[in-house]
Parts: sequence; C-alpha cells; structure tokens
Amino acid sequence: MQDIQAWSGLTRLAEVVEPMRPRLRVLAGENGRELFDLDGAPLADADGPAPLRFLPEYDNALLGHADRGRVMPDGVTFTKYAERLRPRSVIRGAVLAGGFLAGTWSVGKADGGAHVLRVDPFARLSPADAAAAEETGRKLLTFVTGEPGESGEPNAGRVELTR
Repeated sequence: MQDIQAWSGLTRLAEVVEPMRPRLRVLAGENGRELFDLDGAPLADADGPAPLRFLPEYDNALLGHADRGRVMPDGVTFTKYAERLRPRSVIRGAVLAGGFLAGTWSVGKADGGAHVLRVDPFARLSPADAAAAEETGRKLLTFVTGEPGESGEPNAGRVELTR
C-alpha cells in the first residue's frame, strides 16, 4: 500500500484496498512487503531481460514507488533525473535500461528546423542498449513528430546519443 500512497498522495488506504483484496493478486516484495496487482494480469519473467524503454516525464514507474531504489540505481536521485531534463524540449522523459533509470531523452529542434531526439545517459550504455536506444528513438521520433527519421531529407529528424 505504500506504493499506492506514494503515487496518489492519499493516506489511510487500507479501508479502500482491503475490500478489493479478493480481486487482487497479492505478492511478497523483496523485503516482505505486500505488493498488489490485478488478478490474472501477466507478470514479467523475473529472470528475463528488461528491454530498453523510453518513458514519459511523469511515468508511474518513477513516481509510483515508495522505494525508488527498485528503479533508480545507486547514486541517482529523482532530483538528479529532473535536473537532466532539457527545459526547451517539445517532449521529454526517462530512459530505462535493464529495468533501471539510465538517463533522459528529449525532443527538440536543431538548426535547420529538424527535430532531434537526444538520449543523455547517466553512464555509458552497453553496445546493445545504445543500439536499442537509437532504434527505439527513431520510432519514437517518428511517432512524436510525424516526420521520417534520418532519411537524408533536409528536415528529417535524427537521434543523438550523448557521451
């Protein structure tokens, strides 16, 4: 219930959650805390790889945990993440690699008017994650802007991976 409270800002949630308990899947977290999910919802394979993901700025994966250590690696705080977001971006958010916050992404305009999706990792990405960031970034850029990516046209968008 602590995660629900962190996400919603509401308190005294036991009186809301307890009547729903028969319809929820109740799991034990690493520290023994109860975790709630929809009964019958698919669960990710705990031993499987977590693919690289682009999340929007205020995604629940970052905000909805009482213990953000489940998604933020050692030394990375929410403040550090927020400071890295580009203020002049059209749209921006977080990059997860291996299920953990690995950096930020943003879409802005470059000289000449083309859109650029910039990936700004906190540390060097593995070659596989860097390739996934470029591939997924092109798809996201096309979705967000409606422009073709890196086609050689003068105003085609592009993906830049910093560092």
